[in-house]
Amino acid sequence: MRNAILASLLLFVMPAHAHTEADHALDAADAACYDDAVTTVDMVECAGESYDRWDRELNLQYKRLMAVLSPEGQEALRESQRKWIAFRDAEFAFIDGAYRDRQGTIYRPMHIEARTAIVKARAKQLTMQSYLFESEL
Repeated sequence: MRNAILASLLLFVMPAHAHTEADHALDAADAACYDDAVTTVDMVECAGESYDRWDRELNLQYKRLMAVLSPEGQEALRESQRKWIAFRDAEFAFIDGAYRDRQGTIYRPMHIEARTAIVKARAKQLTMQSYLFESEL
């Protein structure tokens, strides 16, 4: 019975997740850049550009969400973001350590992509929350 409930939940949640993953313009920009990448240097450039885009998106979505929250909600988001930044920094330290001694040029874009994944996930969380609260206005 428990497995049936979990399977039902997955069927409900997965299409929504797939929708947000595929429909973000930055995902398309990332894919287009990598499609044109020929060398590892190109891939490093794509990875760096992707990180910068997602970092800007995160900041945009943070501001967007702050604009629709009550003062109490804003303070809660500020505190959440402070804690997320501490988490991000700890994850970055782990990622940096994990890739530090790797040999081979392919690890450079992989290293940047691992860091980008952390920022991208937070940007998408804030985006979903913004849509939720904006739809209530």
